[in-house]
Amino acid sequence: MARKKTCKRLSGSCLRCVALIIAFLFFNFRSTSADEGSPGGRLAVPNSAAQAKIAKEIRERYHDDYAKRTAGDQLALAQQFREEASVAGDDSVRRYVLLREARELATNSGDLKTAFGIVDDTVKLFALDGTDLKVTVMSNAVDRALIPKIDLMDRYLKICKNALDYGDLTLATHANMLATKIARGTRNADVIARARVTDLRWHDARREVTLVYAANERRKANPEDAEANLIVGRYMCFVQDNWEGLPFLAQGSDKQLRSLAEKDVAGPPNPTLMADLADAWWDYPDSKQTPQSRSRGRAVHWYEQALPGLSGDRKKLAEQKIAEIKQRPSK
Repeated sequence: MARKKTCKRLSGSCLRCVALIIAFLFFNFRSTSADEGSPGGRLAVPNSAAQAKIAKEIRERYHDDYAKRTAGDQLALAQQFREEASVAGDDSVRRYVLLREARELATNSGDLKTAFGIVDDTVKLFALDGTDLKVTVMSNAVDRALIPKIDLMDRYLKICKNALDYGDLTLATHANMLATKIARGTRNADVIARARVTDLRWHDARREVTLVYAANERRKANPEDAEANLIVGRYMCFVQDNWEGLPFLAQGSDKQLRSLAEKDVAGPPNPTLMADLADAWWDYPDSKQTPQSRSRGRAVHWYEQALPGLSGDRKKLAEQKIAEIKQRPSK
């Protein structure tokens, strides 16, 4: 009975955010489409009959491997299928089925990072929504993952934190909900407290999105609203790492950001000015609202553009800064 009440309470919480998430998606220009290419440039999902034929062949060939029920065995088979998919050439049906099976096996193993990587492989080739697939992976893992529930909870928490780092409230919401559900099910105060830390951050992010959405409504009503432009542009650039928000910053109320954004949007005409702009982004003060991890990432963009035209110490310094950012651990 207690478990049912918990699920009901969580479902209500999730439903209350649906409208907010839909509004948020307007700002989610940092979608996977930048990496996937346009839908027209990707393949249609093969029909079910074609999939079934290949799936039957694969399952018969790997019957004994499918029968192994440890997390490690399932992950090993997932990785094998992922590798086979990468060398399947023009056989799009086989590639799709191999990736589908790999995703399911990785989900069973509880290795959500690998499952998400397989999703990314899939949506680069096929016209599917990566976020929807990742939400499905997380939802399926609750009942299927062959790892302790606490370990699975920690993986959900990590996904939530990483999604919040990039303003992906949709993915963060589902990860947070599932982590909270597991935590409450343990009835362990320490575990619940650990999940609560991330839950509080999620609530902060939800409030921030509310403010950004309101600012965007003001900006649409009055495109010259400098404060609204600042809020929208800063969120896109410094939360989502989506620098299509620069035109908003260029109309914003922060003079320093506005000046940098204007130069960036105009495009420096030569390598020296590109490097100057890169230096300015690199040295931009670090703050909660404008983290240097974002501004320095933008600096690297301009250092790379300038590099062929630089020489001597300036080129060496640009190369060092590029290397520093690119050596940061990936999420």
